[in-house]
Amino acid sequence: MKKTIVLYDGWCPICIQSIKRFKQLDWFKRLEFLSFRDKTILTNYPLEMDKLEKRIQSITKSGYVEDGIHTINRICKNIPLLWVFILCIYVSILLGFGQKLYDWIADRRFGFPTGCNENSCAIPHSNKIKPKK
Repeated sequence: MKKTIVLYDGWCPICIQSIKRFKQLDWFKRLEFLSFRDKTILTNYPLEMDKLEKRIQSITKSGYVEDGIHTINRICKNIPLLWVFILCIYVSILLGFGQKLYDWIADRRFGFPTGCNENSCAIPHSNKIKPKK
């Protein structure tokens, strides 16, 4: 059975924690979560890195690409325990603030406290401050 593919930022602590929770709730295994930071993703899927870095994206079973709040809605549609959020998300989209709210959160995603530690976040440490000698 073909699954909906969800492409998320594997360097983002809030994204990693959210995907971890979504995986736990995806009892029927309807979703496949992939970090777009994996080098093979862009060769396997014709997507633009600039767009992936701004918003989570999903590819439906029929090949339709969604992003941002629409992907969050797609995730909720595939996880029965999250069906209670579908109406709220749909209304936020209709009223025009759903994607804006998503973008506001996404733009600040590296600043949110998540409880990540060395074992649960794959964040590159290239910008690490070196101690003075």
